Amino acid sequence: MMTGNQRSERRYDRRIPVLVQGTNNEDLFFAELVLTKNISSRGACLELENKVPLGQKLKIFFRNGRYQAIASVRWQRNVGERSHVGIQLEHEAKSWKLLIDQLVDGA
Repeated sequence: MMTGNQRSERRYDRRIPVLVQGTNNEDLFFAELVLTKNISSRGACLELENKVPLGQKLKIFFRNGRYQAIASVRWQRNVGERSHVGIQLEHEAKSWKLLIDQLVDGA
């Protein structure tokens, strides 16, 4: 069982551009182009202007929109006017895994 800040997989401090689409806490559609704060094989940490509820489904577009994935919000922290959001991919996205492998191999 994991406790505290333990994580089941390694995080990589990589800032990659992603387009995030979803519905915020006020049930309004949003689309934001952001940089990841860190990534893993199953998700990422994003910094958003919008506040989003836990469990909310988000569409994540990467590689200039060529690839997309569905992710759910696992956690959210307010940091000033912005929100740090932890997302987990809903299904194993092979294109996301390839992206991670390329970024790590190129490190």
